[in-house]
Order: sequence, then structure tokens, then C-alpha cells
Amino acid sequence: MANLVTIKAASSASGLPVDTIRYYERVGVLPSVSRGANRYRAYTQEHLETLRFARALRDLGLPLGEMSP
Repeated sequence: MANLVTIKAASSASGLPVDTIRYYERVGVLPSVSRGANRYRAYTQEHLETLRFARALRDLGLPLGEMSP
């Protein structure tokens, strides 16, 4: 599998708090994240790009409802 990172690493890479990442996944801003055998979330590079993009949109003032598909 491609380079997978933990939620803590995804938080550092995107500049979003861990709780925000979990929330974005729950409401559909972020696609579902697979989990490893240890049940930890495993984020791909695509997830990180989506998180960075969501952060940029949030910084521009776009409402969360506009971000969800």
C-alpha cells in the first residue's frame, strides 16, 4: 500500500486539529479512511491533499456545507 500516515501525522501535515479531521470524515468533507489491523486510521496522500484543500477553503471563509459533496 502507498505511504499511509496516522491521524497525528495528518494533523501536522494539514494544520488541522485531530478532532477537526475526525469531524470532516464524519460529515463527508473527507472520504472514508481505511483502518489497519490495529484499528487506527490510515491516511493516504490523497486524504492529505483533501485536508489541505479543506483548510484553504476554510481559511477563505467558505462555509462547511459548501465543502461537502
